Amino acid sequence: MFSPPVRASGHEPKRPARLPAKVKAAILLMVYGDPARPHEPIDFIAAAKLAGVQPDNMRRWLHRPEAAALLRAERRAYRIALCAQNESALARIRDKSENAMAIVKSVQVLNEMEAEETNRRSGPQNTPGLVVQILTPAAPRPIGPVVDLEPVRPVELEPGAD
Repeated sequence: MFSPPVRASGHEPKRPARLPAKVKAAILLMVYGDPARPHEPIDFIAAAKLAGVQPDNMRRWLHRPEAAALLRAERRAYRIALCAQNESALARIRDKSENAMAIVKSVQVLNEMEAEETNRRSGPQNTPGLVVQILTPAAPRPIGPVVDLEPVRPVELEPGAD
């Protein structure tokens, strides 16, 4: 009985290269901005220069999966941090705005957010189980055109009629 080798000898799987600290710093600058000037967007060329990375090297690193994964993860964390302040911003509008329409809309949005959270908590639970679906096949369709013909009877000619 022959069993092939699990892996070829001499080939160790390559570990992905770790991101250099300067590239990580540039990615964080792109997401969070310069601490000296908060809430000001920084493109990757300016972020690379601030972090001490050549822009062409930074561009190459952004194509690598580990850099793209870090960028996505940091952007997701930044959005979560921004969204955590939504309720307090709506409450501030509700409490201090002189615009009645803004007050009404902020109250509506706050109520919708609470209802959504309540529905999410009491929604369907993912429990193990089995779902059985009984499907009945549709009536078979004819493959080609269906022509319903009666047999043709021969016509008898009367004698002498041409």
